[in-house]
Formats: sequence, structure tokens, C-alpha cells
Amino acid sequence: MVYRTSNMRLSEVSVITENDDGRVIVCEDLASKERNRYCVYSTEDHDIIARLQRVYREARNISADTAVNYFSDGGRFLVYYPYVEPRPLSRFYMGRHIELEKCEEACKRYIIACLTSELPWQVLYCAIDQGQVNIARDGNV
Repeated sequence: MVYRTSNMRLSEVSVITENDDGRVIVCEDLASKERNRYCVYSTEDHDIIARLQRVYREARNISADTAVNYFSDGGRFLVYYPYVEPRPLSRFYMGRHIELEKCEEACKRYIIACLTSELPWQVLYCAIDQGQVNIARDGNV
């Protein structure tokens, strides 16, 4: 499926998760030379749409790195973010024999990342609740 905005053509690459409320998918921008990828949440649920529009309307100080944008296409409401290759925190720290200092440092970075996140708290909560916390190659969360 291809979703269109005024300057993008987002083509589905893969489905991350899907339920009755909506879908989270990875899309590629066919209109860009770089074929930029985005993580896209798509829903047709009118209650969710109303809540998301209110949340993003009230959001302030969101930088380009965490740029949140939304649009409608064919009766769907879509919210997209720059795509980051998944590196789940659980893959590196949960259930492994790792030095306590490294685990403590990861926990501190996790807390700081949450406190300094520019995402609306409702979206941040959803990411945490779904285990969508990733660790970068440099150790940042």
C-alpha cells in the first residue's frame, strides 16, 4: 500500500505490529532519492484519531530528530517518525550475565532518555509499554 502526503509517497516495507486499533509499519519514501524510511502508525478508529490530534496539537518543542508528523489518506490517520533500526534493550541486557556497572549505566541512560524525550508523554508511555526501547551502538538509549 502507498500513502501520499503533499511531498511524500510512503510505501509499506514491513508490518511491525497490527491489532484492531491500528497498525505500526515501516515505510519507505518513494519520492526521495535516499529512500528515507519512517515508522508509521495507521488507524481508522475515530476516538484514537481525535486523541492523537489533540496530543500532537498540544506538543511543543519537537526537534527534527524526533519529528512527528501526521496526515490523513483514504480515511486513515497516519503518524510517522524517522525510522531507527531496532536494537531492543532486552536483546543486550535482559537475562544475560553482564557486569552490574553496565546494567546500572543502561538504566540511568534509559531514565534520562525518558525524562528528556520530546515525544508527548502519551506516545512515550506507549513505546515503553510495548517494549520499544532501543539501545544505540554507542550505548545510548
